[in-house]
Amino acid sequence: MRPRTQGHLVCFGLSGALTAVDLQGHTQTRVLTDLPSLANPDGSSATGPSDISFGHRAPWMTIGLGGPSTTRDLLPPEGQGMGKLYRLSAQGLAAVADFHAYEVANNAGRGVGRLGHRVQPELGGRDRQAARRR
Repeated sequence: MRPRTQGHLVCFGLSGALTAVDLQGHTQTRVLTDLPSLANPDGSSATGPSDISFGHRAPWMTIGLGGPSTTRDLLPPEGQGMGKLYRLSAQGLAAVADFHAYEVANNAGRGVGRLGHRVQPELGGRDRQAARRR
């Protein structure tokens, strides 16, 4: 699929993945596959699974989303999970925060903020407070 964001053609696919790396055994194992991603037709400026952290008794992963507030609306159902924070468990992924929706709702008229363009683990003051309240 090729939606347009900010007037540019982008490619959507399920090419994102999470890989576990064993530094001692020098091996890599794909833990999750078929995650949503976006990139320019030449593969540049890709976004998708963008960060993972371990804490609060679970791993947490962000799936980024590039583009203006309308980007997610142009994506197929498999892309509707972009711009969110997920908790990983044996049962799979569970969305716990929708940073993209928060930015769209709270930055209307000013353009989507940095979280709407690319989900970041380093939340600013106002965004961090909102994430705690959810």
